[in-house]
Amino acid sequence: MMDIDDWDTDGRRNIGDYSFDDGEVRDQENAIESQTSFAVYEVDFKPPGKIKDLVVCNETIVMALTNNQIAHLTLLKAGELTEVPVVKGGEDQIHKIFLDPTGNHLIISMNNEDNYYLFLKWQKPKLLHKMKGIIIESVAWNKNGDNVSTKEILIGTSKGKIYETVIESNEKAFMERLVSGGGKEQPFKLIYSLPDHPEPISGLRFEAFATEVSKFFVMVATPTRIYQFIGGPTFESLFQRYEQNPSFIELPGDLRHSQLAFFSKFNQGLPKSFAWLTGPGIYFGDLIFGSQNAYETVMFDDSLVGYPCDRPGEAVEPPLNIILTEFHFILLFKDKVQVISTLSREVVWQERKEKFMNNKRSAVQGLAYDATGKTAWLYSDSNVYEIDIKNEDQNVWEMYLQRRQFEPALNHCKNDNQRDKVLTNQADFNFEIKQYKMAAACYGKTKKNFEEIALKFYGLNEHSALRTYLNTKLKDIKKTKNATQATLISTWLTEIYLDKMNESSHAAKESVEVLEEEFENFLKENQQNLDKATTFNLMASHGRMKELLSYAMLIKDYKRVISYYVQQGDYKKALEILQEEPQSEEMFYEFSPVLMANIPYFTVNCWVRSNFLDPRKLLPSLMRYDHSKNLEDPETNQAIRYLQWCVKKGNRDTAIHDYLLSLYVKERDQKQLVNFIQNSERLFDLKYALRLCLKEGKTLACVLIYSAMEEYEEAVNLALEVSIDLAKDNANQPEDVGLRKKLWLKIAKYLVEKEKNTQKAMELLKQCDLLKIEDILPFFPDFTHIDQFKDEICLSLEDYNNHIESLKAEMEEATRSADLIRKDIKELRNKHGSVGINQNCNLCKYPALSRDFFLFPCGHVFHSDCLHYEMDRHMNTVDRNRVHNLNEQLAQLSMQSVSKKGNSMMGTNMMEENKDAISAIHNRVEKIKEELDGLLASECVLCGETMIMSITQPFVNPSDPEAYSWQI
Repeated sequence: MMDIDDWDTDGRRNIGDYSFDDGEVRDQENAIESQTSFAVYEVDFKPPGKIKDLVVCNETIVMALTNNQIAHLTLLKAGELTEVPVVKGGEDQIHKIFLDPTGNHLIISMNNEDNYYLFLKWQKPKLLHKMKGIIIESVAWNKNGDNVSTKEILIGTSKGKIYETVIESNEKAFMERLVSGGGKEQPFKLIYSLPDHPEPISGLRFEAFATEVSKFFVMVATPTRIYQFIGGPTFESLFQRYEQNPSFIELPGDLRHSQLAFFSKFNQGLPKSFAWLTGPGIYFGDLIFGSQNAYETVMFDDSLVGYPCDRPGEAVEPPLNIILTEFHFILLFKDKVQVISTLSREVVWQERKEKFMNNKRSAVQGLAYDATGKTAWLYSDSNVYEIDIKNEDQNVWEMYLQRRQFEPALNHCKNDNQRDKVLTNQADFNFEIKQYKMAAACYGKTKKNFEEIALKFYGLNEHSALRTYLNTKLKDIKKTKNATQATLISTWLTEIYLDKMNESSHAAKESVEVLEEEFENFLKENQQNLDKATTFNLMASHGRMKELLSYAMLIKDYKRVISYYVQQGDYKKALEILQEEPQSEEMFYEFSPVLMANIPYFTVNCWVRSNFLDPRKLLPSLMRYDHSKNLEDPETNQAIRYLQWCVKKGNRDTAIHDYLLSLYVKERDQKQLVNFIQNSERLFDLKYALRLCLKEGKTLACVLIYSAMEEYEEAVNLALEVSIDLAKDNANQPEDVGLRKKLWLKIAKYLVEKEKNTQKAMELLKQCDLLKIEDILPFFPDFTHIDQFKDEICLSLEDYNNHIESLKAEMEEATRSADLIRKDIKELRNKHGSVGINQNCNLCKYPALSRDFFLFPCGHVFHSDCLHYEMDRHMNTVDRNRVHNLNEQLAQLSMQSVSKKGNSMMGTNMMEENKDAISAIHNRVEKIKEELDGLLASECVLCGETMIMSITQPFVNPSDPEAYSWQI
């Protein structure tokens, strides 16, 4: 027994003695030989009354009780049972209840033709006034419904009528419908009545086609007929097409509780099969939705499945209810539950009610199926049971295999052994019916002996099938990462393909192209498994150059491809591959010489687009340039064009500039050469350029190069052979005046001696200020008429006279200046100053006359030692050291003088000897004092330049001890 309070909050049910822990469940699910099992478990739950009807949707169970109450609970909250009264006890009885897929909306149909709607969160149902007067037998729910509205639904009645309506649970939906123009009232209209003899509509369902949302399929079932309707875009327009002649299937019998069941693998998906419970049996088939139109069918493989009997010839009473699962019918009889396989049509399980029902007096009522949770339920008037289904598809593969439905069998295999068995049977079957390629594809996925299968096809000369088998086997081997086997099979396949293509060379073009495409795809998929050298040898031995090149491109062996096209003379194709495919630079450098020699125009275009190339490494290719092969642009030297592009892009390589200049030199027209020398940065080697130009006789270029080398004399010499103006330009360039005059004299000499043009020679005097008439007169012949340059001679003489007068004036000015200087010196000798007895030193403030002092013209007086100390602060290091050195010399000379005077007092002879020494010392002392005066007393320390320069010095030297006291 299963207590309802023991249900887990996640909806999984612990079923008493039959429960499993997680590990056991996994072991059972993974067991290879586990069998499909069905079991019925009683739920330990006592309903508050006898059950009349029960429905389950979206994990919600709703029961209609004979006391006219509705009891419902949610499996996720199994302990919360809600009871809702419909009508008072004796007034009427509930006929049926219908619950929508969301588990929110419930329709209650009463025997007295009243109908109620209950939103499961309500405490009281609502009477549907518009539906009064009908007994509802079936409802086709809308999958797009939600907890607010059911959307459009279809209702089937006991009198064979179909109505369309919408039921809403709150005022929000009412307002939305009002705003959208749907009106205040919910629609409820009759859209179809079954013709002929109306029967209760016991089953009703509609689906929207996946391809066309506005096209619907409706299936209607009565106890004896099943109808199909297809159309749209509304239900009303759909049924209008079938007013006169509806399509149906009719079966004899009068089973009042006929039922229509469907199975959908996914909750919101289209149903894949249906089952119609009828008197003669179960009408069962598949549903396939495509592009069907009105009066066409979506039912396929439909047939009648009879009810099994316990004994042959015994009449079988039809079941009370049916549930359709993916592979089984679950049938409820008055005395048992029976499960029949939809594939084998055999009973796979059954159980008498005595085994699962403790109350022997209780009568089974019906079955319910929750399409959302995929759970099946059984109920009697007093109890609820769950039908537990495990491993429903366990042996399905075997049933499909027995029926030779190999694809479904493969889809339901649980392990590799089952899959291998199915594939082996499928392969054997195809081999028997001589479908060798299909057999080969299946054999390739099996574990059958490789040699056996290969010889099997080889013996029949079925090379296409063998090729298929090897391809399939290769895919399987690659999964195992067995590189050796993969290489062997790939190589074998390569040879088979090559043989086949050679054999098919005279076949239809289409078949050859298909085979070549297949081989190309094979190479793409298996390039890693092929040995490159072996593959190339195979292709070459079969003469398949097209495939060889394709394989080389595939494995990125571009060098082989380019070499082939070069050997064939197809240089444009070689260049195309070199340009379009990702290459290394080295390949460009390797093939560029031969390409430049044969298709220079296109080669240079390629180089220009490939800006990653090093122009220096392309110099060997440029040297191979043959202008006769330049057919596309014969007016342009392609080597020069590329080098010009390099220079324009800022290339500063001397080798590039040198080679470009060498090409310019070989051109007849010097224009490009001259422009290059004049306008470029001259990154070329000037000496090399000069040698080339001299060799080729490019005189103008030589002049420009000599000028760039500052060899102006050689430049003028050559320029005179080209143009006098060019020689003049070069003669003006030197900065050295003497050299410039010399060059102009060369021009003058050339004009006089070579060209005999004295007039032009005389014009040089106006063009160059450095030349005088006397400079060029020596170049004239001895007997020359002076008349033609008389004016120039007169002008020159006038210039000389003016220059002499200027010099005389300067000499007179200099004489006057000398006289004034001598007068100033004489006056300075007699100049003096006076110091008063009360005048103090301007530095120490002591009387000036107390010791040696200096008096300056400005009136300032300083003691000698005070001035020395003060100047020492302002002197630079060199002068300071010099002063100290002079003072030391004075001290030494003073000591020597005292010593000499002491010796002279000792005798007459000694005095005579020291007299000259003392005199020399005195002279030396005077010179040192003069130098000291020049260093210390050259200007007043207070009003001279020294004071002005001291403004940049700090008041306190950072190195002084008292500097610390000045810190802030």
